[in-house]
Amino acid sequence: MKISFLEALENQFRMHKDVVYAEKMDRLMNYSHPFAGIPNHLRLRIVKYLYPDFKHEIETELLDIVAHLFAKQEREFHYVALDLIKKNLDALYRIEYFSFIKDLAEQKPNWDTIDIYAKDILGKYLQRIPELTQTFVNLFINSNNEWKIRSIILFQVNYKQKTNKNLLFLICLKFIDTKNYMIHSAMVWALKEYQKINPEEVANFIKKNDFLLIYNRKIDTELTIVQRLVQSLEIKKTVYI
Repeated sequence: MKISFLEALENQFRMHKDVVYAEKMDRLMNYSHPFAGIPNHLRLRIVKYLYPDFKHEIETELLDIVAHLFAKQEREFHYVALDLIKKNLDALYRIEYFSFIKDLAEQKPNWDTIDIYAKDILGKYLQRIPELTQTFVNLFINSNNEWKIRSIILFQVNYKQKTNKNLLFLICLKFIDTKNYMIHSAMVWALKEYQKINPEEVANFIKKNDFLLIYNRKIDTELTIVQRLVQSLEIKKTVYI
């Protein structure tokens, strides 16, 4: 009797799990979701290995498989769900998948999955169906949900010259006084990426609106990013907490 994709994936994870790596990732993510202990490169290799044998099942039952993957406790299953969506995104570039794409922002969210969702799924979906952009913006910025807000700030992060600068600046203005780290760091990331394309516009926006870069000193990698941005844009007013 042929096993399902989910059963095959569970078997692979069981064979390859690394408890030391799992503990390391648990600490990194503040124990928000338990890890099975499968490094990213190995997870991708496992999915690539299984995909040919389960291609028909995955493509015809994608939404159900994604739902089952997100129902699992271990974080790597959630990553596989996003891997499968990205691989099959062409099939989802239709208005009827609006609710599915929208609801992904609520599936066991934390920055690790939300950042993938924002730039690799939501961003590409809205590039293909731009008439839904304002609908997503309205829903997400008024949601009082930090992950939806982070998503809508970041969805253009890979758009480069196609970035809607007015929309980006408008969203940043709405949250310019936030003390929520996840929202604020998303704005810094989005502005930093757009700065590569249009440095003068970004510098003018930050200076004109007295944009404060507020970070926790414990997060060294993010502070490094902020310090580079401050230096490159000659921002005079920076506050650290």
